[in-house]
Amino acid sequence: MFFNPLMILKNYENSYRQDQENIDYIIKGIESDFPNIYNQGMNKNIVTSLLRFIVNYVQDNRYKYKGTKEEIAGYLLNDLNKKHSWIFLILSISGIEYQRIYRFLKRIIIFILLYIEKPTPVYDLQKEIRRITNIIRDTTNIFNRLEKLGIPRNEVRSIVRRVVAFTLRSIDIYNPPLDIQQASQQILRNLIRSNTSVIRDIRYYGITIPEVRPILRRIIRITLRNVSYKDKY
Repeated sequence: MFFNPLMILKNYENSYRQDQENIDYIIKGIESDFPNIYNQGMNKNIVTSLLRFIVNYVQDNRYKYKGTKEEIAGYLLNDLNKKHSWIFLILSISGIEYQRIYRFLKRIIIFILLYIEKPTPVYDLQKEIRRITNIIRDTTNIFNRLEKLGIPRNEVRSIVRRVVAFTLRSIDIYNPPLDIQQASQQILRNLIRSNTSVIRDIRYYGITIPEVRPILRRIIRITLRNVSYKDKY
């Protein structure tokens, strides 16, 4: 019998929540923080459908468990494995080994848990990310400095863009920080400590954190100074 992953996903559509806008918001966040998610040899529609299912599942079931984000992610992942083992089957078809699937899904679930605690912004987040990234490109030498450190030219924009995105997701768009220097230091510490994909990519190119720290701090500071903060009312 022919195995069709899209048909399997179609059978679970009824379990999807109807909060389309919020789900799209989270999916865009995943795509921003995991830029290689569609480069695993799988059909993009299948990957997107899997992500949507997982986002829905996490939103609907996260209240069942207590503990740290990592502990809750572990409980949710074990439940997924028991109740929806077809997810692992679909991923394994592309040749991804089980342990790698498990680690990757756990990272995705932790990301979702962190992301859904933040309110959906009243502005277009992706548009804001593009706008500030363009400001950095057009008014600073940051792109050139990253390239000189050894990051390929075609990857520099992605690095800057993800730091801008991390910064925007770390702030309250209704309340500008009183001390931008202090806020930028805290966001930088969180960025490095969380070991997001942008930090892993920087290390992949052989660049140490002390080498790139001043550049990252400057990107964060420029972002904080150029955010389109909103009125609450």
